Amino acid sequence: MSTDVTTILLVIQKNTFTVADMHRRLGLLRQCVETALFTESDTPLLQVCTENISKEGDEDDVQAVLAWGEPVLAAFTREDVHKKMIDLHAAIEDLPLLTLYIPMEFSSAEMTTIGQWCRTQCDQSILLDVHIDAHVVGGCAFVWNDTYHEFSFRSRIKEQAGVITNTLSSYAK
Repeated sequence: MSTDVTTILLVIQKNTFTVADMHRRLGLLRQCVETALFTESDTPLLQVCTENISKEGDEDDVQAVLAWGEPVLAAFTREDVHKKMIDLHAAIEDLPLLTLYIPMEFSSAEMTTIGQWCRTQCDQSILLDVHIDAHVVGGCAFVWNDTYHEFSFRSRIKEQAGVITNTLSSYAK
């Protein structure tokens, strides 16, 4: 595998869809790579990383790192780990961002489905910046290309206010 930061990021993006997951996983990646590089151990790099991540991350993070595989972890050396991590963070800042407002926290599997759909429909490199907003109950809202779109129950009621009022008024007669 090429040790190019772009190649590493492409592998990481295959199973990381949100800004929060990306930053958390890069932090965990840095910890495990530095632990593996700067301590003397005969334990395979992937095993060192998954053991470290199991202590601080969750099972989704462990599975993500396992899916990245040994080549991503082996792409770092003592001499370049710091620079590559800085470059990875800089590359993330350049990715297209879709800000998503949802009424409640979704499971990891649901966020994966949403992330995959967004990458298919909007941009293959997109990252989701997810915010919980109870006002978008019954739907969601998002910002894409500097334009806010709301598809919540509340916004639909506002659009149909006259129809709803007329319908309710007809029952009162």
